Amino acid sequence: MYSSFNKVQVEGVVKEVNLVLVDDVKKNLVSGWDAKTRTFANRLDGWTGKGYKLNKFGNPALIVETEAGVNIKVELKDVNFGIPAKGLDDKGNLVDNRTFKSIETLLSQLVLGQTIVNIDGKLVDSTFGDVRNNTVVSAQKIEATRISVASAKGETQELQGCITGVFKTITPEIKNEEETGRGLATILTFTSKGEAIPFKFVAHSYEELTDMWQVGDSAKVSFTVEERWVGSKPQAQSTRKTFGKVAQFKSVEGKSITEYIITGGEEAYENEGQPLEGEAPTEAQKYFVTKKEVEEGLNSRAVTEQRILQQAIDRANGTKATTTTPVAKSETKVDANPFGAPATPVVEAPKTEAPTALF
Repeated sequence: MYSSFNKVQVEGVVKEVNLVLVDDVKKNLVSGWDAKTRTFANRLDGWTGKGYKLNKFGNPALIVETEAGVNIKVELKDVNFGIPAKGLDDKGNLVDNRTFKSIETLLSQLVLGQTIVNIDGKLVDSTFGDVRNNTVVSAQKIEATRISVASAKGETQELQGCITGVFKTITPEIKNEEETGRGLATILTFTSKGEAIPFKFVAHSYEELTDMWQVGDSAKVSFTVEERWVGSKPQAQSTRKTFGKVAQFKSVEGKSITEYIITGGEEAYENEGQPLEGEAPTEAQKYFVTKKEVEEGLNSRAVTEQRILQQAIDRANGTKATTTTPVAKSETKVDANPFGAPATPVVEAPKTEAPTALF
């Protein structure tokens, strides 16, 4: 199975950086992945040296502001374990790590609030086990694969994304028991191993969304990111001081949320079957997903979520968690129609109350 197309491009001004250079990053360096044997041709275990880590765990690596004032939180793969200064080339030689060098270049030229960067990346899913509620929690994020300092400001500073996948759900947004006119969609993307990864999107018009696609359609979808305030908004109040009036803000309930907004896309793919021997696959042949593949992908996702939750339970109980930790048999069953409410894995939680554990 082909992995889903997944690409994000961001241009904006760097507002915050949450990276620090350390001397004790320890990594197993690999290169030369062979898809047939599913092994690396080159490997160097236990390399130790300089690298970048998060300064404050749990916060994004970068925050980049677009021209519309949207703050894009940007993650870096494996930054929790450290981004090493070195890597291996295809022949197994020790070389400079391009990701490390790009961060080094950015920080050497950085002026917060002024430096403009171009970022290539993808939409990723971050899932951890919530032991207290006996479930898994997922958050979708932007992960950078390349960061470069812009030589000049582009025509627009914004986020543009594009993915392929299957529409699992399409529903009208309802607030205070009334439809808002907006549409909500869950789109399943797929890894090369066939596992389904769900992402949530919003469309400004439910009518236009359903005119374009239906549940079960495989399609290419374009999106951007917007921020929206939920709850009471801050209200200015005047406070008289010695030299005139100063505007202050009341402390109110509410928060800013990030929404992934569907901006367009292409008509649903048709099932064109498999390409003939020796022929390159068409886009539809690569990205059309059958009902059987959806069922298998959701089952694979349920198993992954169970493993994550079980490992969180092990950690909360003081048991060493590993990828080989036994997992209870999944009680998740995918119906003949796999499109509907997301599957929820069932794992027995510990009887003693434990704090939320992160995987």
